[in-house]
Amino acid sequence: MNISMDKRVSKIFLKLLFFVYVSILIYFSLNPNPPFNYNRFLNEDKLWHFFVYMVGSIILYFSFFKNARKISRIVYFLFFCFFLIFPVLDEFYQERLPHRDGNFFDAFFSIIGFLAGFILSVISSTAIDGNYRKDI
Repeated sequence: MNISMDKRVSKIFLKLLFFVYVSILIYFSLNPNPPFNYNRFLNEDKLWHFFVYMVGSIILYFSFFKNARKISRIVYFLFFCFFLIFPVLDEFYQERLPHRDGNFFDAFFSIIGFLAGFILSVISSTAIDGNYRKDI
């Protein structure tokens, strides 16, 4: 395989991984029975929300945004809306389920995790590619 073929395969893999990630996220969010028990330590669920959305943001960045020549602003807007609105709507939905309890602090930590992952992705890819200013 040549290098361009490897890049294409890795891009396809990352996009597939992103859609699998979103599918699993939606499945666990809409499941009326809690899939996990978050009681090993205080605020464990906040940590999980932060981590899961941070990982999703990193996958999103490297599968769609890194090295993208032309991505319309609509695509950026739709991805950001999904990750900024979905956690709030999800917690609102979970508040109405009998075996779940919605907590808007969970949504807050999800959004912060998404933003942290995206910022980390931009910084790391810029540093790896060598596109940063060396005089700073």
